[in-house]
Amino acid sequence: MALAIFDIDGTLADLFAVHVAVYKKALKAIYGVEGSLFDIKSFSGMPYTDIVKLIAEQKGVDKHVIAAKAGMIPAAFRQLMESGLDNGSVKVLPGVKGLLRGLEKAGCLVAVISGNSRKNSEAILGKAGLQNYFIANAFGDEAGNRGGVLNLAIERVQQQTGKCMQRSAVCVIDDSVRGIAAGKAIGIRAIAVATGPESYAELEAAKPDAIFKDLTDTEKVLRAIHG
Repeated sequence: MALAIFDIDGTLADLFAVHVAVYKKALKAIYGVEGSLFDIKSFSGMPYTDIVKLIAEQKGVDKHVIAAKAGMIPAAFRQLMESGLDNGSVKVLPGVKGLLRGLEKAGCLVAVISGNSRKNSEAILGKAGLQNYFIANAFGDEAGNRGGVLNLAIERVQQQTGKCMQRSAVCVIDDSVRGIAAGKAIGIRAIAVATGPESYAELEAAKPDAIFKDLTDTEKVLRAIHG
């Protein structure tokens, strides 16, 4: 039985504009700096707390101050995300619902991950109407890195089903180079989709097992997921 693990932001749903606003406000509220996601080259697939700290460092905030105030990030981010999700739209990306229905029909197990927190991720899935498609999940506040989040998702699927998942039967679908690399590093297949901030060429250079411009061709993506 196959297991497909989906990233949320940039893979299932587009909420980039919400994230840009939230990170800007969080950096100002916590560290007193004007900062943006555009201040760092690559952030896709990173835990949200690490992104905030990295931007603060780029803006010249002392490392001791960054560490001392890091505990404020989750609460501030949660409050700002709630407001942002209420005021902004969460758009389900093209082909996503058709693919999820196709996986359900094919009897494929489906899980979801994000570098965001559990509370924020569940709110995003709820706004997108995608919360009922997944047997298990894992998030950025539950593991130290992307590989850890993926391993946790696999572990939870095994607990839910009582089945031992062979790594060859598991794949991650992700819009980030970091996510593709993490999947390959833990021995699962990696499918890239160029619907996030990173370009098709950047994703292709990461050597995924398959790559798509989007998820609209359900049959092709299903074949890639099943290997």
